[in-house]
Amino acid sequence: MNKKLVNCIIPVYNVGRYLVDAVDSITHQTIGFDNINLVIINDGSTDNSQEVIESLRFLYPSIVVITQENQGVSAARNAGLDFCFENFSAPYTCFIDGDDKYDPNHLETLIAFFKEYEKRMKNSKYWMNKLFLMRYLFQFVHLKNKKDFIILTELWIEGKVGFLI
Repeated sequence: MNKKLVNCIIPVYNVGRYLVDAVDSITHQTIGFDNINLVIINDGSTDNSQEVIESLRFLYPSIVVITQENQGVSAARNAGLDFCFENFSAPYTCFIDGDDKYDPNHLETLIAFFKEYEKRMKNSKYWMNKLFLMRYLFQFVHLKNKKDFIILTELWIEGKVGFLI
Protein backbone atom coordinates (compact mmCIF):
# COMPACT_ATOMS: atom_id res chain seq x y z
CA MET A 1 0.00 0.00 0.00
CA ASN A 2 1.22 3.47 -0.73
CA LYS A 3 1.01 6.10 2.01
CA LYS A 4 0.02 9.55 0.88
CA LEU A 5 -1.92 12.30 2.62
CA VAL A 6 -4.98 12.64 0.39
CA ASN A 7 -6.99 10.62 -2.08
CA CYS A 8 -8.53 12.96 -4.64
CA ILE A 9 -11.41 11.62 -6.73
CA ILE A 10 -12.60 13.32 -9.92
CA PRO A 11 -15.83 12.01 -11.45
CA VAL A 12 -15.87 12.93 -15.14
CA TYR A 13 -18.78 13.19 -17.52
CA ASN A 14 -18.42 15.37 -20.62
CA VAL A 15 -16.08 17.92 -19.04
CA GLY A 16 -13.16 17.48 -21.42
CA ARG A 17 -12.73 21.20 -21.99
CA TYR A 18 -12.36 21.88 -18.23
CA LEU A 19 -10.55 18.78 -17.01
CA VAL A 20 -6.98 19.99 -17.57
CA ASP A 21 -7.62 22.97 -15.27
CA ALA A 22 -9.13 20.74 -12.59
CA VAL A 23 -6.20 18.30 -12.68
CA ASP A 24 -3.66 21.14 -12.78
CA SER A 25 -5.24 22.57 -9.63
CA ILE A 26 -4.57 19.21 -7.93
CA THR A 27 -1.06 18.66 -9.30
CA HIS A 28 -0.02 22.15 -8.16
CA GLN A 29 -1.16 21.86 -4.55
CA THR A 30 1.28 23.21 -1.96
CA ILE A 31 1.37 19.81 -0.21
CA GLY A 32 2.97 18.44 -3.39
CA PHE A 33 1.43 16.11 -5.90
CA ASP A 34 3.61 13.31 -4.54
CA ASN A 35 1.35 13.39 -1.43
CA ILE A 36 -1.86 12.92 -3.46
CA ASN A 37 -3.48 9.83 -4.95
CA LEU A 38 -5.46 11.11 -7.93
CA VAL A 39 -8.25 8.90 -9.25
CA ILE A 40 -10.27 9.93 -12.30
CA ILE A 41 -13.48 8.09 -13.11
CA ASN A 42 -14.75 8.51 -16.66
CA ASP A 43 -18.48 7.93 -16.30
CA GLY A 44 -19.24 7.16 -19.95
CA SER A 45 -18.36 10.55 -21.41
CA THR A 46 -19.30 11.13 -25.03
CA ASP A 47 -17.11 14.20 -25.61
CA ASN A 48 -13.30 14.30 -25.70
CA SER A 49 -12.94 13.58 -21.96
CA GLN A 50 -11.30 10.18 -22.50
CA GLU A 51 -8.65 11.68 -24.81
CA VAL A 52 -7.95 14.44 -22.29
CA ILE A 53 -7.68 11.85 -19.49
CA GLU A 54 -5.21 9.82 -21.55
CA SER A 55 -3.04 12.87 -22.21
CA LEU A 56 -3.09 13.76 -18.51
CA ARG A 57 -2.13 10.21 -17.60
CA PHE A 58 0.79 10.49 -20.01
CA LEU A 59 1.96 13.63 -18.16
CA TYR A 60 1.23 12.18 -14.71
CA PRO A 61 1.63 8.38 -14.83
CA SER A 62 0.53 7.99 -11.20
CA ILE A 63 -3.03 9.04 -12.06
CA VAL A 64 -5.42 6.13 -11.74
CA VAL A 65 -8.11 6.01 -14.43
CA ILE A 66 -11.33 4.05 -14.11
CA THR A 67 -13.70 3.88 -17.06
CA GLN A 68 -17.31 2.80 -16.66
CA GLU A 69 -20.65 2.99 -18.44
CA ASN A 70 -22.60 6.11 -17.54
CA GLN A 71 -24.17 5.53 -14.12
CA GLY A 72 -24.23 9.04 -12.71
CA VAL A 73 -21.94 11.09 -10.52
CA SER A 74 -22.75 9.18 -7.31
CA ALA A 75 -21.82 5.84 -8.86
CA ALA A 76 -18.62 7.39 -10.25
CA ARG A 77 -17.68 8.76 -6.82
CA ASN A 78 -18.46 5.41 -5.23
CA ALA A 79 -16.26 3.62 -7.77
CA GLY A 80 -13.44 6.00 -6.85
CA LEU A 81 -14.02 5.45 -3.13
CA ASP A 82 -14.04 1.68 -3.55
CA PHE A 83 -10.76 1.83 -5.44
CA CYS A 84 -9.16 4.12 -2.85
CA PHE A 85 -10.27 2.01 0.10
CA GLU A 86 -8.95 -1.15 -1.54
CA ASN A 87 -5.62 0.27 -2.76
CA PHE A 88 -4.60 3.32 -0.74
CA SER A 89 -4.21 4.23 2.91
CA ALA A 90 -4.37 8.03 2.79
CA PRO A 91 -6.14 9.41 5.88
CA TYR A 92 -8.17 11.94 3.88
CA THR A 93 -10.30 11.75 0.76
CA CYS A 94 -11.76 14.59 -1.25
CA PHE A 95 -13.86 15.04 -4.35
CA ILE A 96 -13.50 17.67 -7.02
CA ASP A 97 -15.73 17.88 -10.06
CA GLY A 98 -14.05 17.87 -13.45
CA ASP A 99 -15.13 21.46 -14.10
CA ASP A 100 -13.90 22.87 -10.76
CA LYS A 101 -10.51 24.11 -9.54
CA TYR A 102 -8.87 24.24 -6.12
CA ASP A 103 -6.76 27.11 -4.87
CA PRO A 104 -3.09 26.02 -4.58
CA ASN A 105 -3.21 25.80 -0.77
CA HIS A 106 -6.66 24.19 -0.59
CA LEU A 107 -5.57 20.76 0.62
CA GLU A 108 -2.83 22.10 2.90
CA THR A 109 -5.30 24.39 4.66
CA LEU A 110 -7.83 21.64 5.24
CA ILE A 111 -5.32 19.05 6.37
CA ALA A 112 -3.90 21.55 8.89
CA PHE A 113 -7.41 22.27 10.08
CA PHE A 114 -8.22 18.60 10.58
CA LYS A 115 -5.00 17.91 12.42
CA GLU A 116 -5.68 20.83 14.76
CA TYR A 117 -9.30 19.94 15.46
CA GLU A 118 -9.21 16.15 15.25
CA LYS A 119 -9.34 15.57 19.02
CA ARG A 120 -12.22 17.99 19.46
CA MET A 121 -14.15 16.36 16.64
CA LYS A 122 -13.60 12.84 17.91
CA ASN A 123 -14.95 13.84 21.32
CA SER A 124 -17.94 15.64 19.84
CA LYS A 125 -21.33 13.99 19.68
CA TYR A 126 -21.43 15.35 16.13
CA TRP A 127 -18.31 13.45 15.01
CA MET A 128 -18.59 11.72 11.65
CA ASN A 129 -16.15 9.86 9.47
CA LYS A 130 -13.31 12.18 8.35
CA LEU A 131 -13.96 11.24 4.75
CA PHE A 132 -17.47 12.65 4.66
CA LEU A 133 -16.68 15.59 6.89
CA MET A 134 -13.78 16.58 4.69
CA ARG A 135 -15.91 16.19 1.57
CA TYR A 136 -18.46 18.56 3.05
CA LEU A 137 -16.02 21.11 4.45
CA PHE A 138 -14.08 21.25 1.18
CA GLN A 139 -17.12 22.95 -0.29
CA PHE A 140 -16.81 25.72 2.29
CA VAL A 141 -13.18 26.51 1.61
CA HIS A 142 -14.37 28.65 -1.27
CA LEU A 143 -15.45 31.21 1.34
CA LYS A 144 -13.28 34.24 0.70
CA ASN A 145 -12.79 34.86 4.40
CA LYS A 146 -10.81 32.08 6.13
CA LYS A 147 -11.92 33.41 9.52
CA ASP A 148 -15.58 32.80 8.59
CA PHE A 149 -14.73 29.24 7.59
CA ILE A 150 -13.03 28.55 10.93
CA ILE A 151 -15.87 30.17 12.93
CA LEU A 152 -18.51 28.23 10.99
CA THR A 153 -16.65 24.97 11.52
CA GLU A 154 -16.10 25.59 15.23
CA LEU A 155 -19.81 26.24 15.66
CA TRP A 156 -20.52 22.98 13.87
CA ILE A 157 -18.09 21.04 16.08
CA GLU A 158 -19.71 22.50 19.20
CA GLY A 159 -23.12 21.45 17.91
CA LYS A 160 -24.43 25.02 17.63
CA VAL A 161 -25.16 24.78 13.90
CA GLY A 162 -26.06 21.81 11.74
CA PHE A 163 -25.62 21.02 8.08
CA LEU A 164 -27.39 18.79 5.64
CA ILE A 165 -25.00 16.79 3.52
